[in-house]
Amino acid sequence: MDIRYKTSLFVIVMAVILALSKFTVGYISGSMAVISSGLDSLLDVFMSAMNLYAIRRASIPADSSHQYGHGKIEDFAATIESLIIIGAGAVIIYNAFIRFLQGAHVHYTRLDVPVMILSLVFSFVISYVLQKTSDKTGSIALKADAVHYKSDIYSNLGAILAIILTYYTGYSYFDLAFAFIIGVIIIISAFRVFIDGVSGLMDRSISDKKLKEIKDIIEGMPFPYAGFHKLRTRTSGSKRYVDFHLLLCRKSNIKEAHETAEMLEEEIKKQSPSTDITIHLEPCDKSCDMMEDRCVVRDS
Repeated sequence: MDIRYKTSLFVIVMAVILALSKFTVGYISGSMAVISSGLDSLLDVFMSAMNLYAIRRASIPADSSHQYGHGKIEDFAATIESLIIIGAGAVIIYNAFIRFLQGAHVHYTRLDVPVMILSLVFSFVISYVLQKTSDKTGSIALKADAVHYKSDIYSNLGAILAIILTYYTGYSYFDLAFAFIIGVIIIISAFRVFIDGVSGLMDRSISDKKLKEIKDIIEGMPFPYAGFHKLRTRTSGSKRYVDFHLLLCRKSNIKEAHETAEMLEEEIKKQSPSTDITIHLEPCDKSCDMMEDRCVVRDS
Protein backbone atom coordinates (compact mmCIF):
# COMPACT_ATOMS: atom_id res chain seq x y z
CA MET A 1 0.00 0.00 0.00
CA ASP A 2 1.26 3.49 -0.93
CA ILE A 3 2.68 5.41 2.05
CA ARG A 4 0.19 8.20 1.31
CA TYR A 5 -2.74 5.76 1.73
CA LYS A 6 -1.33 4.40 4.98
CA THR A 7 -0.88 7.91 6.34
CA SER A 8 -4.41 8.95 5.38
CA LEU A 9 -5.95 5.84 6.97
CA PHE A 10 -3.94 6.40 10.16
CA VAL A 11 -5.12 10.01 10.34
CA ILE A 12 -8.77 9.06 9.75
CA VAL A 13 -8.77 6.54 12.60
CA MET A 14 -7.15 9.03 15.00
CA ALA A 15 -9.54 11.82 14.00
CA VAL A 16 -12.62 9.59 14.52
CA ILE A 17 -11.46 8.71 18.05
CA LEU A 18 -10.84 12.37 18.87
CA ALA A 19 -14.14 13.61 17.42
CA LEU A 20 -16.24 11.06 19.34
CA SER A 21 -14.38 11.77 22.59
CA LYS A 22 -14.72 15.54 22.32
CA PHE A 23 -18.38 15.55 21.31
CA THR A 24 -19.30 13.20 24.15
CA VAL A 25 -17.48 15.21 26.82
CA GLY A 26 -18.49 18.56 25.32
CA TYR A 27 -22.18 17.56 25.20
CA ILE A 28 -22.11 16.50 28.86
CA SER A 29 -20.35 19.65 30.09
CA GLY A 30 -21.86 22.11 27.62
CA SER A 31 -18.41 23.52 26.85
CA MET A 32 -18.49 25.44 23.59
CA ALA A 33 -14.68 25.32 23.41
CA VAL A 34 -14.66 21.50 23.61
CA ILE A 35 -17.61 21.15 21.21
CA SER A 36 -15.88 23.51 18.76
CA SER A 37 -12.73 21.43 18.97
CA GLY A 38 -14.89 18.31 18.42
CA LEU A 39 -16.39 19.88 15.30
CA ASP A 40 -12.87 20.64 14.13
CA SER A 41 -11.94 16.96 14.60
CA LEU A 42 -15.09 15.89 12.73
CA LEU A 43 -13.99 18.10 9.85
CA ASP A 44 -10.59 16.42 10.08
CA VAL A 45 -12.30 13.07 9.45
CA PHE A 46 -14.06 14.50 6.41
CA MET A 47 -10.88 16.15 5.11
CA SER A 48 -8.75 13.05 5.53
CA ALA A 49 -11.39 10.83 3.89
CA MET A 50 -11.64 13.25 0.98
CA ASN A 51 -7.85 13.37 0.75
CA LEU A 52 -7.67 9.58 0.66
CA TYR A 53 -10.11 9.54 -2.25
CA ALA A 54 -8.19 12.33 -4.01
CA ILE A 55 -4.86 10.53 -3.56
CA ARG A 56 -6.29 7.30 -4.95
CA ARG A 57 -7.73 9.12 -7.95
CA ALA A 58 -4.54 11.10 -8.51
CA SER A 59 -2.59 7.83 -8.62
CA ILE A 60 -4.53 6.58 -11.65
CA PRO A 61 -2.18 6.46 -14.65
CA ALA A 62 -2.65 8.90 -17.53
CA ASP A 63 -5.22 7.87 -20.12
CA SER A 64 -6.59 9.15 -23.43
CA SER A 65 -8.88 11.62 -21.64
CA HIS A 66 -6.26 12.85 -19.14
CA GLN A 67 -2.93 12.55 -20.88
CA TYR A 68 -1.09 14.44 -18.12
CA GLY A 69 -2.53 12.24 -15.39
CA HIS A 70 -5.07 13.00 -12.66
CA GLY A 71 -2.84 14.87 -10.19
CA LYS A 72 -4.89 18.06 -10.11
CA ILE A 73 -7.66 16.30 -8.20
CA GLU A 74 -5.46 16.74 -5.11
CA ASP A 75 -5.38 20.51 -5.67
CA PHE A 76 -9.13 20.52 -6.31
CA ALA A 77 -9.82 18.52 -3.13
CA ALA A 78 -7.63 20.85 -1.05
CA THR A 79 -9.52 23.88 -2.42
CA ILE A 80 -12.97 22.41 -1.69
CA GLU A 81 -11.92 21.27 1.80
CA SER A 82 -10.58 24.71 2.68
CA LEU A 83 -13.88 26.38 1.73
CA ILE A 84 -15.86 23.90 3.88
CA ILE A 85 -13.51 24.46 6.83
CA ILE A 86 -13.80 28.24 6.50
CA GLY A 87 -17.59 27.81 6.70
CA ALA A 88 -17.26 25.63 9.80
CA GLY A 89 -15.02 28.24 11.45
CA ALA A 90 -17.67 30.87 10.75
CA VAL A 91 -20.35 28.65 12.34
CA ILE A 92 -18.21 28.21 15.48
CA ILE A 93 -17.73 31.99 15.80
CA TYR A 94 -21.46 32.60 15.27
CA ASN A 95 -22.51 30.04 17.90
CA ALA A 96 -20.00 31.37 20.42
CA PHE A 97 -21.40 34.88 19.91
CA ILE A 98 -25.02 33.69 20.28
CA ARG A 99 -24.24 31.74 23.46
CA PHE A 100 -22.46 34.79 24.83
CA LEU A 101 -25.61 36.88 24.29
CA GLN A 102 -27.76 34.16 25.88
CA GLY A 103 -25.47 33.95 28.93
CA ALA A 104 -24.93 30.18 28.56
CA HIS A 105 -23.32 28.37 31.52
CA VAL A 106 -20.70 25.61 31.41
CA HIS A 107 -20.42 22.66 33.83
CA TYR A 108 -17.16 20.83 33.29
CA THR A 109 -16.61 17.15 34.05
CA ARG A 110 -13.39 15.41 35.09
CA LEU A 111 -12.97 14.18 31.53
CA ASP A 112 -12.71 17.56 29.80
CA VAL A 113 -9.03 18.26 30.46
CA PRO A 114 -7.80 14.64 29.95
CA VAL A 115 -9.62 14.42 26.59
CA MET A 116 -8.18 17.72 25.41
CA ILE A 117 -4.66 16.72 26.52
CA LEU A 118 -5.08 13.45 24.61
CA SER A 119 -6.24 15.47 21.61
CA LEU A 120 -3.19 17.73 21.91
CA VAL A 121 -0.82 14.73 21.88
CA PHE A 122 -2.67 13.14 18.94
CA SER A 123 -2.50 16.42 17.01
CA PHE A 124 1.28 16.63 17.53
CA VAL A 125 1.77 13.06 16.31
CA ILE A 126 -0.62 13.37 13.35
CA SER A 127 0.77 16.70 12.13
CA TYR A 128 4.34 15.33 12.35
CA VAL A 129 3.46 12.17 10.38
CA LEU A 130 1.55 14.16 7.76
CA GLN A 131 4.33 16.71 7.33
CA LYS A 132 7.02 14.04 6.94
CA THR A 133 4.96 12.12 4.39
CA SER A 134 4.04 15.31 2.52
CA ASP A 135 7.69 16.36 2.30
CA LYS A 136 8.65 12.89 1.08
CA THR A 137 5.91 12.49 -1.54
CA GLY A 138 5.13 16.12 -2.45
CA SER A 139 1.40 15.49 -1.89
CA ILE A 140 -0.58 18.76 -1.71
CA ALA A 141 -3.52 16.87 -0.14
CA LEU A 142 -1.38 15.64 2.78
CA LYS A 143 0.21 19.07 3.08
CA ALA A 144 -3.28 20.56 3.45
CA ASP A 145 -4.02 18.04 6.21
CA ALA A 146 -0.72 18.82 7.94
CA VAL A 147 -1.45 22.55 8.00
CA HIS A 148 -4.88 21.95 9.48
CA TYR A 149 -3.64 19.61 12.21
CA LYS A 150 -0.97 22.14 13.17
CA SER A 151 -3.78 24.63 13.77
CA ASP A 152 -5.46 21.94 15.93
CA ILE A 153 -2.51 22.13 18.30
CA TYR A 154 -3.30 25.77 19.03
CA SER A 155 -7.04 25.18 19.24
CA ASN A 156 -6.50 22.32 21.71
CA LEU A 157 -4.21 24.47 23.84
CA GLY A 158 -6.84 27.20 23.75
CA ALA A 159 -9.57 24.78 24.84
CA ILE A 160 -7.46 23.52 27.76
CA LEU A 161 -6.74 27.07 28.88
CA ALA A 162 -10.44 27.96 28.57
CA ILE A 163 -11.41 24.98 30.74
CA ILE A 164 -8.88 25.90 33.43
CA LEU A 165 -9.83 29.59 33.51
CA THR A 166 -13.56 28.90 33.48
CA TYR A 167 -13.26 26.24 36.20
CA TYR A 168 -11.29 28.44 38.61
CA THR A 169 -13.07 31.75 37.94
CA GLY A 170 -16.59 30.47 37.35
CA TYR A 171 -16.98 32.72 34.30
CA SER A 172 -18.22 31.04 31.12
CA TYR A 173 -16.97 33.96 29.07
CA PHE A 174 -13.51 32.40 28.89
CA ASP A 175 -14.94 29.27 27.29
CA LEU A 176 -16.86 31.29 24.71
CA ALA A 177 -13.92 33.62 24.06
CA PHE A 178 -11.61 30.71 23.31
CA ALA A 179 -14.28 29.09 21.12
CA PHE A 180 -14.26 32.34 19.13
CA ILE A 181 -10.43 32.23 18.91
CA ILE A 182 -10.53 28.58 17.78
CA GLY A 183 -12.95 29.57 15.00
CA VAL A 184 -10.56 32.31 13.84
CA ILE A 185 -7.59 29.90 13.88
CA ILE A 186 -9.56 27.40 11.78
CA ILE A 187 -10.44 30.07 9.20
CA ILE A 188 -6.84 31.33 8.93
CA SER A 189 -5.37 27.82 8.50
CA ALA A 190 -8.05 26.93 5.94
CA PHE A 191 -7.35 30.09 3.95
CA ARG A 192 -3.69 29.05 3.63
CA VAL A 193 -4.78 25.67 2.29
CA PHE A 194 -7.13 27.44 -0.13
CA ILE A 195 -4.25 29.52 -1.51
CA ASP A 196 -2.12 26.38 -2.03
CA GLY A 197 -4.98 24.54 -3.74
CA VAL A 198 -5.81 27.39 -6.10
CA SER A 199 -2.10 27.90 -6.90
CA GLY A 200 -1.88 24.23 -7.90
CA LEU A 201 -4.92 24.53 -10.15
CA MET A 202 -3.26 27.51 -11.83
CA ASP A 203 -0.09 25.53 -12.66
CA ARG A 204 2.09 27.05 -9.97
CA SER A 205 5.84 26.66 -10.51
CA ILE A 206 7.85 24.36 -8.27
CA SER A 207 9.61 25.86 -5.23
CA ASP A 208 12.72 28.00 -5.70
CA LYS A 209 14.72 25.43 -3.75
CA LYS A 210 13.74 22.58 -6.09
CA LEU A 211 14.27 24.78 -9.12
CA LYS A 212 17.82 25.60 -8.02
CA GLU A 213 18.54 21.90 -7.44
CA ILE A 214 17.41 21.10 -10.99
CA LYS A 215 19.47 23.95 -12.47
CA ASP A 216 22.57 22.76 -10.59
CA ILE A 217 22.10 19.24 -11.96
CA ILE A 218 21.75 20.51 -15.54
CA GLU A 219 24.76 22.82 -15.29
CA GLY A 220 26.85 19.98 -13.86
CA MET A 221 26.44 17.78 -16.93
CA PRO A 222 29.64 16.74 -18.78
CA PHE A 223 30.55 17.48 -22.40
CA PRO A 224 28.83 17.56 -24.94
CA TYR A 225 26.51 19.64 -22.70
CA ALA A 226 26.70 23.27 -23.81
CA GLY A 227 23.93 25.03 -21.88
CA PHE A 228 20.14 25.21 -21.53
CA HIS A 229 17.30 27.73 -21.77
CA LYS A 230 13.50 28.07 -21.70
CA LEU A 231 13.23 26.14 -18.43
CA ARG A 232 9.59 25.88 -17.29
CA THR A 233 8.03 24.06 -14.35
CA ARG A 234 4.56 23.43 -12.97
CA THR A 235 2.89 21.29 -10.33
CA SER A 236 -0.16 19.03 -10.49
CA GLY A 237 -0.97 17.56 -7.10
CA SER A 238 2.14 15.66 -5.99
CA LYS A 239 3.46 15.52 -9.56
CA ARG A 240 6.04 17.97 -10.93
CA TYR A 241 6.48 18.80 -14.60
CA VAL A 242 9.74 20.19 -15.98
CA ASP A 243 10.60 21.06 -19.57
CA PHE A 244 13.54 22.90 -21.10
CA HIS A 245 15.79 23.19 -24.16
CA LEU A 246 19.14 21.44 -23.77
CA LEU A 247 22.03 22.74 -25.89
CA LEU A 248 24.63 20.19 -27.01
CA CYS A 249 27.88 20.53 -28.92
CA ARG A 250 27.21 20.57 -32.66
CA LYS A 251 29.67 17.73 -33.22
CA SER A 252 27.67 15.26 -31.05
CA ASN A 253 25.59 12.67 -32.87
CA ILE A 254 22.02 11.57 -32.16
CA LYS A 255 23.16 8.67 -29.94
CA GLU A 256 25.34 10.92 -27.77
CA ALA A 257 22.59 13.52 -27.50
CA HIS A 258 20.02 10.90 -26.49
CA GLU A 259 22.35 9.36 -23.88
CA THR A 260 23.07 12.80 -22.40
CA ALA A 261 19.34 13.56 -22.13
CA GLU A 262 18.63 10.19 -20.50
CA MET A 263 21.47 10.67 -18.01
CA LEU A 264 20.10 14.10 -17.15
CA GLU A 265 16.57 12.77 -16.61
CA GLU A 266 17.88 10.06 -14.26
CA GLU A 267 19.85 12.59 -12.21
CA ILE A 268 16.89 14.94 -11.86
CA LYS A 269 14.53 12.12 -10.85
CA LYS A 270 16.99 10.95 -8.20
CA GLN A 271 16.80 14.40 -6.64
CA SER A 272 13.11 15.03 -7.35
CA PRO A 273 10.97 11.87 -7.57
CA SER A 274 7.53 12.06 -9.22
CA THR A 275 8.89 14.47 -11.83
CA ASP A 276 7.85 14.33 -15.47
CA ILE A 277 10.68 15.71 -17.63
CA THR A 278 10.55 16.85 -21.26
CA ILE A 279 13.82 17.83 -22.93
CA HIS A 280 14.09 19.50 -26.33
CA LEU A 281 17.57 18.99 -27.84
CA GLU A 282 19.25 21.81 -29.73
CA PRO A 283 22.74 22.22 -31.27
CA CYS A 284 24.97 24.82 -29.62
CA ASP A 285 25.03 28.10 -31.54
CA LYS A 286 28.48 29.19 -30.30
CA SER A 287 31.60 29.10 -32.47
CA CYS A 288 34.58 27.03 -31.27
CA ASP A 289 36.80 24.10 -32.27
CA MET A 290 34.09 21.72 -30.99
CA MET A 291 36.43 20.08 -28.46
CA GLU A 292 35.70 19.55 -24.76
CA ASP A 293 38.82 21.43 -23.62
CA ARG A 294 38.01 24.31 -26.00
CA CYS A 295 34.23 24.58 -25.45
CA VAL A 296 33.33 28.27 -25.44
CA VAL A 297 30.24 27.74 -23.23
CA ARG A 298 31.95 25.65 -20.55
CA ASP A 299 34.94 28.01 -20.38
CA SER A 300 32.77 31.11 -20.01
